Amino acid sequence: MFEMASTPIQKIDMQNIDLEDDRYQISIQNNFNILCQSIQQMGVMRPPVIQNKESNFRVVSGFQRILAGKEIGMEFISCHVVPPDVSEYDCARWAIAENASQRSLMPLEQSRAVRLIEKILPDNATLCEIAQHMGLPSSQKALDHIRPLCAMAQYIQAGIANDYIALPIAHALTHFSENDARCFANLLKRLNVGVNIQRELLTTCEEIAKRDNKSVTNLLDSEPVIAIMDRYRDDRKQCIYYLRQYLKRVRYPAYTAVKSKVESNMKRLKLNEQTRLVPPPFFESDLWQIQVSFKDINELKDSFADVLSKTDAINTIIAQDIQI
Repeated sequence: MFEMASTPIQKIDMQNIDLEDDRYQISIQNNFNILCQSIQQMGVMRPPVIQNKESNFRVVSGFQRILAGKEIGMEFISCHVVPPDVSEYDCARWAIAENASQRSLMPLEQSRAVRLIEKILPDNATLCEIAQHMGLPSSQKALDHIRPLCAMAQYIQAGIANDYIALPIAHALTHFSENDARCFANLLKRLNVGVNIQRELLTTCEEIAKRDNKSVTNLLDSEPVIAIMDRYRDDRKQCIYYLRQYLKRVRYPAYTAVKSKVESNMKRLKLNEQTRLVPPPFFESDLWQIQVSFKDINELKDSFADVLSKTDAINTIIAQDIQI
């Protein structure tokens, strides 16, 4: 790799830097306003690296610094200028190393780095070897997982970059139609939930759509879903709760109807606070449970007495015709 210390630092006219040439761009725009404020107050602490081309300069590293400088009105910026004969491979290695030296690369940045070195890989090297040498995910499984990210639709990449679309969900969305993928990505942007709920919503929506021969977009644009989203526009937690409940009712209508009926009947038992009657999971067996919490033997006796005094009512609940 070329020695950066030996490359001259020159004051470059912003207009002569080609920001459309992004072949070496690794970074994604993150905390851009903070970067602009920092440069405005302190100047550019680490000069970007650019390469001399025929009529202008290509950015090797420092895209965000140059963009921030342009944003705050800088006309000139001091940069390391790399000679035009420095190879693409060396420039790529520097771009990755310079970014990785400042922070842990995010998944999208890792994806860009992998795609970059893949394009200019020497004949005598493997992608796994070079990735490991550069501190990137290097197993074949990890590379297969990371490599496609930077080629996904921009709205999916935005979700990954802003942490409202988890990587497994991003991969799953690539198998959706364009409309369905965009619609579901917009839902996740609105809800901003963790990966487990993302997976639950995705699976439930897919299953409903397949069963009812409709698209995910049709489901999410339906009147009940829109009503929930509008009603709880300012209460994200309530919106998530009621949307999940609605989708479960649509996906499992028989189960949710039975569950609601059983829970209503159990409330009428009025068991004490330390005692719970627990139905079998999904009502797929005949095994019910009584759960009792107690601090001392007297509380335990009271709970047992309460349960025994209500055995007829409990028997009515567990003996009812439950069909799912």
